[in-house]
Amino acid sequence: MLTLANPAKFMGLSARLLPWLLGLTVVAFAAGLPLALVFSPPDYQQSEAVRILYIHVPAAILAPLVYAGMAAAAFSHLVWRAPLADIAAEALAPMGAVLTAIALATSALLTGSLGAFQATLVILLARPMVAFLFVLSSFEQGAERPPSA
Repeated sequence: MLTLANPAKFMGLSARLLPWLLGLTVVAFAAGLPLALVFSPPDYQQSEAVRILYIHVPAAILAPLVYAGMAAAAFSHLVWRAPLADIAAEALAPMGAVLTAIALATSALLTGSLGAFQATLVILLARPMVAFLFVLSSFEQGAERPPSA
């Protein structure tokens, strides 16, 4: 496992695994999305609107976890100079932003009112957005990474 801490070896392994994992992801989404969004039975109270929860809840749970992963990777890079930690933190930033946007958009669809949407915005985004902005401001476009020890 420590051999994968070498960026060259890790990138070589990830380049070999990426097509297979991408294909597996496409197959899983092609099978899972229709089952969740089309063939699942309606709820007795929320009827057809319950299906949006299959998208909203995982996105709302994963968004703060991704930001926590960014913080852990940044901490690991700052303290131990882990060679792949800054790359991991940078790669997690767009994922956290997309998951946050999905959670907000589906929340607006679920509530249908601006007041509930604003409450969700404050609850869901307050801490993760501040963390996201701090991490985003720490990355400079085109700047070289400091050498890892």
